[in-house]
Amino acid sequence: MRIGLVLPKVQMNSGNPTQAAEALRNDFARSLKGSAVEVISLSARDESSVVQEARQKECDYVLYVSMSVKKGGGGSMFGRAIGNIAGSAAGHIPGGGSATTGAARAAAIGGVYTTATIVSSIKAKDEVSLEYKLEPTDRARQGIANTAKAKASRDGEDVLTGLVDKASSAIVATVSQKQQ
Repeated sequence: MRIGLVLPKVQMNSGNPTQAAEALRNDFARSLKGSAVEVISLSARDESSVVQEARQKECDYVLYVSMSVKKGGGGSMFGRAIGNIAGSAAGHIPGGGSATTGAARAAAIGGVYTTATIVSSIKAKDEVSLEYKLEPTDRARQGIANTAKAKASRDGEDVLTGLVDKASSAIVATVSQKQQ
């Protein structure tokens, strides 16, 4: 099964939402990797163009994701989570000998440094809300939608990765169920 992944919508207290959205998309791709799912990044933004691009790329589903961070204890939860996502993404890029993989690794590691200033702003009681919607590109399948929330209990706690992993498990279960 192929899932087209739209650039997530991100609302946060500080930092660069565009970089955060790309990091969140990379975390979903990482979390879905290894299952029977192939993740394809989509560049379209409006819904009709997204579905058209997904069909052109032979995607069975389109995954829409949004995330928001509510300040709970005097700082932003998102920084630490994005730092961990970028670090995780950099760690999964093969270090082979080609110039292409070397450039990809350098770009991913560069992302860690770009979000490093955000990392220091995580505080206890910040709440992360992650919403996802998996929609089929045809009418023969059904999709799913869900919203999950988590609150940091301490400064520097990464609750986002757990939310992404849980969402990915539900997505894989839904897609696998529809194949049978």
